[in-house]
Amino acid sequence: MTPVFKYRKCPKCYGWGKVKGKRKPTITCPKCRGRCEVLVLYNGKKVKEGTEVNQQFTALVNDVATAAKMDDAKDAQIAVLQKQIDSFKNVSVFDGLELTAWTVAKGTLANSGQAGSSSVASQNQPSTEVAWLGINPQGAWANSYFYKKLGADPSKSVYKYEMSLMFADQAASNASNCIELDIQQVISGVVFNPGLQWNFSQNTLRVWDRSTATPLETGKGNWTDIGKPCPRWTPKQWMRFVFEAHRDEGNVYMDALTVNGVRLSLGMNFSSPSLGLSDGLNCAIQLDGNKVGTAYKLYIDAVKFTASKGA
Repeated sequence: MTPVFKYRKCPKCYGWGKVKGKRKPTITCPKCRGRCEVLVLYNGKKVKEGTEVNQQFTALVNDVATAAKMDDAKDAQIAVLQKQIDSFKNVSVFDGLELTAWTVAKGTLANSGQAGSSSVASQNQPSTEVAWLGINPQGAWANSYFYKKLGADPSKSVYKYEMSLMFADQAASNASNCIELDIQQVISGVVFNPGLQWNFSQNTLRVWDRSTATPLETGKGNWTDIGKPCPRWTPKQWMRFVFEAHRDEGNVYMDALTVNGVRLSLGMNFSSPSLGLSDGLNCAIQLDGNKVGTAYKLYIDAVKFTASKGA
């Protein structure tokens, strides 16, 4: 005959365990170690320990306890996944940027505020060869600014700009005065503009300070030396870079630069000027020419930009 069990679960956590006691059967909860009264009946009689029915009950209790543990584990896993889903909702990833054409502007008009010669910019998206950006200066100290419009999104405040860069030969490496990375986010006219420069001619790594810009001189700013050397890159060798920055309501922070897996803390910040520009989010690469205007190409690969909402 099928046994009939009547019981009251643990009042603390509703778990149940092995029945103990004869006149007043009790249960020791395996989850909270609390005790609660339990009445076990089989055809109207109390179940004694060691009987077949008691063994069936114990097995049932163990099954329920195991199921409860599995449910707890699933709940914990679901909670972790939900956090990941929520975080992904606040992340925008722009991958494979080298696969589509860049918009081109003169660097002097973009953000440097420094006069220079005009240049003829060129580029190539991958087909049978790797993508590249090129500059053909028309005089000394020319530059070409290649950028991507990513769309306005004021909720984003953390930036990660990743890419692999390479000069194909020594001539190209020697011809480059600087290579610059630029991130620009505009929110209600306030310009947050993290920037990084490899200045090969002066052998120094620098970051961009646009705090002195005004509505009449929107490109005004200064490059600030961080005290780290910047030798020319070895030709035919890919260099992998990750530039990290973030902002708050009125400042921009240069956080770190990772080079071939080695992370360098930058730890510099500047106030962000209100320039009345239209809201938007861009990322860019700029090629700077040397004093004799030598043309060169920069090969690019695996270019990725990630914007996320800060904690």
